[in-house]
Amino acid sequence: MKLTISIFFILFVCVYATGQPPLDSICFVTNTSFLDTTLVDTVQVIYYDSKGFETEKHIRFKGDKHLFYFKYEYDKKNLLKTELIYNLDTTISEFQYKNKKLYKVTDFELTNKKRIKTGETLWEYDKRGNVSRVFNPKKWYSNYTKVFKYDSLNKEIEQIRFNQNNEEVYKCNYAYNIQSIDSLLIVLKKENWSETFVTNYNSSNQIIETYKILNGKIVDQNYIQYDEFGRIKNERNKYNIIKYLYKKNKS
Repeated sequence: MKLTISIFFILFVCVYATGQPPLDSICFVTNTSFLDTTLVDTVQVIYYDSKGFETEKHIRFKGDKHLFYFKYEYDKKNLLKTELIYNLDTTISEFQYKNKKLYKVTDFELTNKKRIKTGETLWEYDKRGNVSRVFNPKKWYSNYTKVFKYDSLNKEIEQIRFNQNNEEVYKCNYAYNIQSIDSLLIVLKKENWSETFVTNYNSSNQIIETYKILNGKIVDQNYIQYDEFGRIKNERNKYNIIKYLYKKNKS
């Protein structure tokens, strides 16, 4: 389920958070290391339908002959319905909604053409419609339950993760720039250890920079640039650069 949540987030970032979606197009994504600029570490090909929704993603890693294949299907309300992930194994996740809000994800593994249920994750919401808890029913214990808290403006201010024994694994606190909406501060705490993550936005509310503060020093800086349509153009840090190239889907 960890992978399902991460892929769902990637979908949100690539399709919704980048402004105008690439309608009926193909996006070629290359990740090149600055340590050896003659090599392409990963290559992705992302396919979009005529509504701008991601329908397929192919990922190949350097030195790995296997292809990661993702396929997404949507319902009549344009909500994600199924996600198929294929590498050495094949998994399927089914998404269910109530009043257009995600409330259940059921995971299956395909073995000898049979669907075997491997997990289930549930979403709960508060009276204002914010996600308040994400968890696994007892039969499908993984290693987490997440609880969320919000301020009066419905901005997330705290996220606590618990394991199957209801023990706190970590806590995230969120602080916002009072003067504007161009900055988000996250403090991740676990016992006596903590890290601070900062996210900066442009005037279109798109992420343009993220970094971590460790022992008073800024580390792990990442920058994102967009094209004239609001789509991600490239992402870069001190180690590599990821480039996005959009082309019309002629098929």
